[in-house]
Amino acid sequence: VARAAGPPVFGGLEDQPAQALSVAMGMDPELANLTADEIRRLLHGQSVAPRRDSETSSTSCGTRARLGWVPLMGSEVVLDDEGSAFVLVFPCEESLGGTVDTDAMIQEPMEAAERIFCRRRNAASLDTLKKGFDLLASGPVRSGVYQSVVRAAVVQILVATGMKLDTFPSVDGDESFLRLSLDAEGDVIRRLAQHFRYRVPVKLSVYKDMPAEGADFEGGRPMEDHGKPLLAHVEYDEQLREHLQPFRHIDVVRLVHMCLDEWLDLNEMRKQNVLSAFFPAMHYEQMRQIHSEWGDWKHAWKLPSHDHEDQVKDYLGENSTFFFRWFAFYVRALVPVAVIGGICALRRGGAFHFP
Repeated sequence: VARAAGPPVFGGLEDQPAQALSVAMGMDPELANLTADEIRRLLHGQSVAPRRDSETSSTSCGTRARLGWVPLMGSEVVLDDEGSAFVLVFPCEESLGGTVDTDAMIQEPMEAAERIFCRRRNAASLDTLKKGFDLLASGPVRSGVYQSVVRAAVVQILVATGMKLDTFPSVDGDESFLRLSLDAEGDVIRRLAQHFRYRVPVKLSVYKDMPAEGADFEGGRPMEDHGKPLLAHVEYDEQLREHLQPFRHIDVVRLVHMCLDEWLDLNEMRKQNVLSAFFPAMHYEQMRQIHSEWGDWKHAWKLPSHDHEDQVKDYLGENSTFFFRWFAFYVRALVPVAVIGGICALRRGGAFHFP
């Protein structure tokens, strides 16, 4: 990027061919699932041109763009994050309606970049600033140059992790959305799971030959809670792969976020206006099923139960599900108290009299 950069403006790389830019970054556009022109425009803070229908019929994230009805909104929307796990939103320059002032001066660009790329938990992240940041080492630079250099490093890190990348513009053209995805059955997610020592549940078949132990464990099957098996969770190990449950969508989201957090400070990127926002992507089918069977207003009259906890857990994760599990227990525990309180209130109000 430093070799290809021109004048210190946001479009400082605009005279370089897109293919040459990707080569200068040490990237393979095909690996990133981005065209070279999309890489160039993303680095410039320009709006990414929408692809033609023939190009968007099947995205790099493996799904076809389509409309979907979203509860509470009462209308159909384009499912533009479908098939992805995480979304990064980059603002465009002010001339395109974005929020990036390309002429603003960054007084300490290297220090600002360090706050994004140097992660205390990852010693290897310190090497990120050793290549491609020459333009920032000489002192104050314009925001356009800073944004280009930082975005180039971000895309390079994402490509190196093996994630699939896909980009598209916002409706207003003032932001660019970068979708990140992983194949739930691919080698990359297994490598990340082992690297982060990610815990996954074992399969039911693991318990088949397991002997009984004590009075609580009968052997041959896992312990149960409300008729649901309680599976043991172990750190992912490639040698145990055939004995472990497949990765869920929530697992893919977590591993992508863990990978991002290991190399980038997303909150700092948003603070510096490198990012407008970041969020996990929705899984449309799961969302619709949970809404129709559990979250719809038509179920408000029912006492909360534990029937849909597995669905909620697979979509929102264990931490959020624990709240709903506690909520169901708490509301049911209040029923006897509510009945007694109602009787007492009616008696005090004279509705009926006990001799």
